[in-house]
Amino acid sequence: CLLEKGKLKEAHNILKETLTLPEFTAKNSDTKLLLPSEANGLMSISDKASLYIALSSTLLELKQHSKAKSLLRQAQTPFESTVAQPRILQQLVNVSLIYKNDNKSALRLLNGINPMPSPALYSFAQVAKADIYLKYRKDKQAYISCFQNLIDVAAATDNDEDVSQCQEQSLFFSWTLLGDAYMRIQSPLKAMEAYEKALSTKRHHSSSSDTNVTKVADLIRKMGIASKATHLYERACAYYENALRDADADDQRAGSKTIASSTFHLNRMLRSDLANLYATLGRQEDAIALLSEALKPNEDGDKNELPPQVISENVSVLLQMAEISSQFNNDKKHQTVQSFLLRAKKQQWKLLHSNNNSTMMTKDDAIMHHHRTTAASICVKLGKCAETDNNTDTAVSYYQEALAVCPPDIITQQQHLHDKSSSLALVALAQLYLKSGDVN
Repeated sequence: CLLEKGKLKEAHNILKETLTLPEFTAKNSDTKLLLPSEANGLMSISDKASLYIALSSTLLELKQHSKAKSLLRQAQTPFESTVAQPRILQQLVNVSLIYKNDNKSALRLLNGINPMPSPALYSFAQVAKADIYLKYRKDKQAYISCFQNLIDVAAATDNDEDVSQCQEQSLFFSWTLLGDAYMRIQSPLKAMEAYEKALSTKRHHSSSSDTNVTKVADLIRKMGIASKATHLYERACAYYENALRDADADDQRAGSKTIASSTFHLNRMLRSDLANLYATLGRQEDAIALLSEALKPNEDGDKNELPPQVISENVSVLLQMAEISSQFNNDKKHQTVQSFLLRAKKQQWKLLHSNNNSTMMTKDDAIMHHHRTTAASICVKLGKCAETDNNTDTAVSYYQEALAVCPPDIITQQQHLHDKSSSLALVALAQLYLKSGDVN
């Protein structure tokens, strides 16, 4: 509170006094700060690090740069080999970069971090170095070399059975970071090569855990983005198609193809991306067929009530199908779009009016507001369809329904979530009344 009010000296005195408290200064025989379990849980390592960082930040605001740097250097020993060590290191780097504009000192500090005994800290240091090279020195070659260093260190790990899986994770992480780095400097072809290397490390390991599947799915999406950036759409399609085949095979082996499995939701995410790619390539029918597969197990679930998340996903899929169908070049385009929107509306109303779901949703204004604005958006789209058919009465009915489910005067604590659907419905309804001569 004192810092927020600009009372820097008072804040400095309180923070400095806190550092002298017994529970803060307790150390073990190695002069390391005690872990929470060793210090009876009075103050966690993270809390202690936060105090050091807050005090150093206060000193910086007071223009006492040397004292801030000295304080953080003192903190390096007690926080060594703890989860808070990277935070102390980052603050030291910030002192050099932000307050002294000295990237040489910052790089010198980070260059002093070796791969052993803390590979995690070394990774943190290399990423921080890369950021400095790119932001402050505009040196793309040095920027990329930091990520190549991570790959070299990961590849040099002893290849025994116990280390093999850890090495695989490090290589996957490092190659992915290199791919991200290439994307950042707008080199998508090189990024694709790096992502392919990352994917190859996963193919050599048979784990189909949720964590593994999530990482692979995220990587596939990055590969798709890189492929699209180079206009290699067919190559991007191949990535997604292979990933979906592998995911389906994993589901069959693990018997996890249920609406509760994380792989199920990830498959839907991959299908959505691939469907958009198909549509870009003019393969709208393939896109619709692909998305339809995601609905087969779940949309008609009246006998067994579906979880709200699945219903919401069904709505998203149906809306995507409606959007893609609008790109068709045939006489049935309009009817197809309307059909998907009506199915989406049915699912969304089920989500809004289910007894079990309504109890849950009223506990979270943000979730409830999202569902209401989605419902209003669907009604507005159906209203536009009705206008295209010159069916004014039906259009008016849909717009009124949109305003009923999400009135324009609804105000939530999350103002940024306010949706334009109600305003669109209001304007469209007013225009229809004006056309019919009903000025009042």
